Amino acid sequence: MNKKCSIVVSIFTVIAMIFTFIPSMINVNIETVYADSFSYPIQEINLSVYTTNRNLNISENVVNTQKAEGLTSENWRIEYVSSGVYNIINMSNGEYLTANGTDCITANKNSKDTQNWNIIGVTEDFDGYFLYYKIINISTDTALTYYQGSNTVALTSYTNDNAQKWKLNCYGLEGFASNCMVSKGEKAGTIGGLLGETIYVNSVDEFKTALNSTEPLTIVVNSNLDCSSAGYIRIRDNKTILGSYNANTIQDCMLRTNNEYGTEGDNPSDNIIIKNIDFEAINNSNKILIQIWSSRNIWIDHCTFNSQLDRTKDEVGKFIWINTPYESYLDAKDRLRSPDYITISYNTFANRYWTVAYGTQNDETTRCRTTLMYNIWDNCVRRCPQIGNGIGHIYNNYYIGNDNGNDSGTAQIISGDGSNMLSENCRFQSLTGKEIIGGSDPYRDSDSYTSESSTSTPYALVYSPNVIGTWYPSNENYGYSLIDAYNTKGTDTKNFCLKYSGAFKSDSAIKYISDSECSAYVTTKYESPFLTDSFDSSYGSLVTEYTPTTLNEGAVYMIKNVNSGLYMEVDGAKSENGANVQQWGADTPASHNTWRVLSAGDGYYYLYPQISDKISYLLDVESNKAENGTNIDIWSNTDTDAQKFKFYQDSDGSYIILTKSSNDEGCIAVESASKSSGANLVQWRVNINDDSQKWELTQVEDTGCTMDTSKTYMFKNLNSSLYMEVENGSATDNANVQQWGANTSATYNTWTLKEFGNGYYYIISKLADGTTYYLNSTGSADGSNIEILTNNNTSSHLFKFVKNPDGSYYILTRTSKDSSAIEVVNADKSSGANVQQWTINGHDYQKWIIETVTIDNSTETTQTTTTDISIEPTFTIMDILTLKKYILGMTNVVSSEFDLNNDNNINITDLIIMKNNILNN
Repeated sequence: MNKKCSIVVSIFTVIAMIFTFIPSMINVNIETVYADSFSYPIQEINLSVYTTNRNLNISENVVNTQKAEGLTSENWRIEYVSSGVYNIINMSNGEYLTANGTDCITANKNSKDTQNWNIIGVTEDFDGYFLYYKIINISTDTALTYYQGSNTVALTSYTNDNAQKWKLNCYGLEGFASNCMVSKGEKAGTIGGLLGETIYVNSVDEFKTALNSTEPLTIVVNSNLDCSSAGYIRIRDNKTILGSYNANTIQDCMLRTNNEYGTEGDNPSDNIIIKNIDFEAINNSNKILIQIWSSRNIWIDHCTFNSQLDRTKDEVGKFIWINTPYESYLDAKDRLRSPDYITISYNTFANRYWTVAYGTQNDETTRCRTTLMYNIWDNCVRRCPQIGNGIGHIYNNYYIGNDNGNDSGTAQIISGDGSNMLSENCRFQSLTGKEIIGGSDPYRDSDSYTSESSTSTPYALVYSPNVIGTWYPSNENYGYSLIDAYNTKGTDTKNFCLKYSGAFKSDSAIKYISDSECSAYVTTKYESPFLTDSFDSSYGSLVTEYTPTTLNEGAVYMIKNVNSGLYMEVDGAKSENGANVQQWGADTPASHNTWRVLSAGDGYYYLYPQISDKISYLLDVESNKAENGTNIDIWSNTDTDAQKFKFYQDSDGSYIILTKSSNDEGCIAVESASKSSGANLVQWRVNINDDSQKWELTQVEDTGCTMDTSKTYMFKNLNSSLYMEVENGSATDNANVQQWGANTSATYNTWTLKEFGNGYYYIISKLADGTTYYLNSTGSADGSNIEILTNNNTSSHLFKFVKNPDGSYYILTRTSKDSSAIEVVNADKSSGANVQQWTINGHDYQKWIIETVTIDNSTETTQTTTTDISIEPTFTIMDILTLKKYILGMTNVVSSEFDLNNDNNINITDLIIMKNNILNN
C-alpha cells in the first residue's frame, strides 16, 4: 500500500471512530413565530364565509377557505391604514392579503393599493351590530368572493351575493359574546376596536382620554398604571384594551361603561374587549374594578384579578359587576336596558370575598346572557359567579379553596331569582359542600368534580337543584369544547387552567382551546348549531373538498390500479386522437404505459403519454363531459378542462385522479371495477372507499432535462418576449434580476451552466465567466426574489430545467424543492419587471424560451465547461457516513438537503448522487 492510500484509509478510520463515540446531532427546523414579534396580544380574527364555519385560509400563499381547525393559517390581523382602509395580514407568515389580477394571494408588504382593503358592513343583526361585511380591494374595486365548488377565493365585482359576505369573528371567543344564535336570531360577535387605530398609553391621563374617545380604538397599556386617585374611568363604545407584555398592571381602577350621572343621550357603551391586564386591588376594599352597566357585547379575556386586601364580607368591592342601575341611582335611565352577551374567559381571580356578580334591577329574565369558561377562582369566597335575572353557562372553571376553611361564604356558584344556569366539567378543590347553591329557578350541573382537600382524590360532584334545567347551549346558541373536569392524564380542567389562564408576558403563552395544539385536552366538541356547510350563491355550489397533492414537475410515472394491479395505458400505443385508455399488465415501463406530468395550474396536471414524440397527446375526458361513464382517451391539446387532472392522496398512500371536467366530483376509474386486462377506463363519481378508483404512482424517469454546459444561453420569457438580465449589469452581490428587451447578447443577459450532482440540477452563472456570480433564489416561499450572489455554499444556487410541449422551459428552484419556477411578477410585459419564484401554475410568464448565443471572445469571456463545482451541498466523507447510518437505520435524523433527487425519499439513490458530487470535487 502506498503512502497516499495509507493516509486516506487512516482518515476514514478516524472518522468512523468519531461517529462511534459522538452522538448524532439533531437537526432542528426553527420557524420564526410571527406572532411573537409583537409587544402585545394582537387580536387575531377569522374571516368566516357567510353562514358557514369556513374561514379564510392560506395554503403556501394561495388564499382559500377551510373548516375551522384552529390553525394559524386561518388567523388574520387587521392593520389600520386610514379611515376605512386596512391591511389584512396572515398570522402564520406575516404576509399581506394581496390582489393579483382577479386572484387573491398573500405577499410581502409592498405599500401598494393591491394590499389595501375597504371593510364595509352590509348586513346588521337584530340589535343593529354589523353581522356581515364586504371586503373590497382598493386597486381593483372588486370584492373578496368565495367559490364553493372549487374552494377558491377570487376577486370580482360586488353583487351582494352571499359568497361576498364575511363575518369578522375574534379568534378564541366563545359563548354569548361571540357570533351566536339567540331567540331573536343570529347576533354578531364582539370585535371591540378592531376597525380603529392602535394607540399606546403610558399614563392614567392618556388612558382616560383614549377610553373616552368616541372613535373605535385598540388601546395598548404600555406602562403600569396606578388609578387609585382617578375616580371613575369611562369606557365608550368599540374599544379593545390590551395589556402589553412589557407592563400591564392596572391598580385600583374603577372602569365604567355608562355615565354615572345619567346624562341624557349618553347611552351605555357596547362592543368592548379587555385582555391581558393584571388588575390589582391594593388600597380600597370598596372599589369595583370593572363595572358593566347595562352594556352588551363584552369580552373579558386572559386577565389576572388579584386582591392584596384582607377578605371580608363587609366590603362592597368586587372584581367585576354586571348589572343595571338601581331606580334610586342618578343613572336610573339605563335601568330598563339589560346587559347582555358577556363572555368571561381564561382569567384568574384571586383572594376576594365578593368576586363577580351580574343580573338586572328590572323584571327581564331572558337577557343578561353570560358565558364563563376556563377561569381560575383561587381562594375567592362567594359570587364565582352569582347570577340573577339572566342566563349563565359556566364550564371548565377551576375553583381552589383553602384547606383551613374558606371563610363564612356559602358557595362559589350562586344562582339567583330569575336565573337559568348550567355548569359543566368544573373542578372544585377544598370546597366540599360549598360548590353550588341554587334557588327555585332552573339549574343543571353535569360532570363536575370536587374534593375535600388539596391532596385528596377528586370525585364526581352530585348536585340536586330544586328545578332541573333543560337548556342546552349546543342545541340553541353556540358551539364549544369541553375538557374532563378530572383525569389522571394531565389534560383535565385543573391542568389546562393552571397553564393557560391569566395574563401573560408573551404570545407563545396565550392559548385557546380552539388552538390545534390544545386538541389533546378536548373530550367533547359541540359544533355550532346554526352554521351551514353551504349556501345559495351565484358563484357555485359546494362540492367535496380534496386537497391536491404536489407531484414532481415533469416526472414520468407508471400508474397502477389498486383494485386490479394493472397499469393505465394507451391501447395499442396508438398515436391518434381518440385512442382509448385501458388497463393492462406490465413488468417494465414502455411508451404506452408511462405518463409525464406537467402543471396546469390550481393544483391540476396535464398527463402526456410517452408515445410517438411524447408531447402530441394528452390524457383526456371525452368531449369534456361531466357525466358518470364518460370515456377516457387521449387527444391533442384542446386547452380545455377535459385534459386537467388533480391528484388527491388518500390516507393509505394511493391516489384518486380527479377530473376538472366534473368539477372534482368525478375521477378516473376502471369500468365495473374489472380486474381484467383490457378493461376500459371511465370517469365516475368519487367513492373514496372504491379501490377501482385508486391508483399507485411509480416514478420511472427523472424530471429535469440534460442541458449542454458547453453553450451560452439567453432566457426569453414566453409571455413578454423579454430577456432575463441583471439589473443595470451590476456585478455585485444581491444585484436584482429582471426582464428587459435585447437586440444582442451582452454580459448581463447571457448565462452559462454547470452541472451539479448528476441530478439534473444546474448552477446558472452570470457575466459569462462562470466563476464569480451565480443566479440565486432568496428563499423557499412564493415571492422569493431572484438575484445574483457570490457562492454562498447552499442549494439556493441550484436550478432544474423542465421542457414543456411547446418547446419552452420551466426553470425550477431547488429552494422550493422543485415546486416553484422562476417567473415574471404579475405577468408584466414591460421592461424592468421583476423576476421571482412562484408555485408552478402553467402560465406563460413562468415559461422561458432558451436561445443559444455566441459570445465575441474579443470582448467577452466565455465559460469553460468544468466539473469542479464549489457549491453547497458540497458534501464530505462525514456526510456520506451520516447518510449511510440513516439508510441502515442507525439514526433517524438526517438533513432534508440529503434528498438530492427531490423525490421526498432519502435512500441509496441519494447516496450515489452524493458520492458523485464528492468525486467531482
